[in-house]
Amino acid sequence: MRTNSLITASAALLLAIVAQFYFAAFGAFGDRADTGGFAAHEWVARTALPLLAVLTIIAAAVARVGRRLMTLSAVPAVVIVLQFLLFFAARALGSDTHPGGASLSGSIVLGFHALFGLVALVATALVLSAAWRSRARAGSTV
Repeated sequence: MRTNSLITASAALLLAIVAQFYFAAFGAFGDRADTGGFAAHEWVARTALPLLAVLTIIAAAVARVGRRLMTLSAVPAVVIVLQFLLFFAARALGSDTHPGGASLSGSIVLGFHALFGLVALVATALVLSAAWRSRARAGSTV
């Protein structure tokens, strides 16, 4: 049962991360005059992702997973913090972080935003996979 909560939390986090990529593309390829296309992306980043990342860490702790899986479960939360730091760095370099407003140096820094998102995606997928295998080894059918 403890593993089931980790499966649920990591699956929800994975779904939210995938949605983030969709919302980012929607905002990037939508109407350039309206930066509101990023509203869903920003909302998920500020609310759902941090909450789900913390819930995944808690679920991993409750499931008493090993050190490797516990570390992996914390990676998305660390990435979320790094994502916010990227935007602070880009602003410090004089960039507006909305589409079309980034300077070259800001664009280079913000280019890591998508790469960090991929790190969170892979780490969460690995947590989900390991939790799923753990449940299968335990013989649970729930």
